[in-house]
Amino acid sequence: MAGIYGYMFCILCILDFIYLSDALCKYVKRDVAYKVVKSDVVLSGKIIKVNDGDSKYFPGIQGAQTLQFEAECIYKGGDMTKDVTIYGFGVFEDSSGMCHNTSIPKEPDTIVYLERKENGELVNKYLNDPINYLDELTICGEKSPKLAKGQPVPDYFEDVCPFYEDECIQYIEPTTKATDAPTTPSPEPETSPVTPKPTTEKGVRYSIKPQVKDGENGASRLATLTSITSTIAFSTFLVYLLV
Repeated sequence: MAGIYGYMFCILCILDFIYLSDALCKYVKRDVAYKVVKSDVVLSGKIIKVNDGDSKYFPGIQGAQTLQFEAECIYKGGDMTKDVTIYGFGVFEDSSGMCHNTSIPKEPDTIVYLERKENGELVNKYLNDPINYLDELTICGEKSPKLAKGQPVPDYFEDVCPFYEDECIQYIEPTTKATDAPTTPSPEPETSPVTPKPTTEKGVRYSIKPQVKDGENGASRLATLTSITSTIAFSTFLVYLLV
């Protein structure tokens, strides 16, 4: 009997370790407005080819991919040709421990959020979105989209690259958590801060999707499973002593 309880205890420890690894390397989800504002380049278009491996920016990292992408609409990033190479796609953990999570959709059309390197090359930055999220790309303060060079001019440009300037989405920077460090008191502002809400005011829409801060999801999952495993392990140990 003692051997059985010892075996169960080991299994629980292994499961907790696996879950711990997953929690520490969990991709942080961001809403569309956040990804547009924080990206150097935002494109809609079509995935032409997926190449396994990224020998340039993530050499030897299993799961990293390089895409051949045909850009159609440029929502951010300036003029460029329609034929684009995107590095750093796929689901993998890089050498610094950062998680990358992008998916190849069933349909080749998608929206990508990219970082532009100093040499002009493009590396994936955030989780890509399905093409039906085009209506969410109208962010207040961002320029209207343009066609990538080489794409034929459509009869109805607004249908291909929609942009609703009169109903733009107002991006609100996520607030940081309060710390225990002493702070210098400042006078109360005369006007109350704007609160995100699902309403329309003078043509402005507020993004109401959650803007998740780094570590919150992983930390909550880690705490939940670790506490459960600790409880079970302690109970198992008590039964083992009684037997």
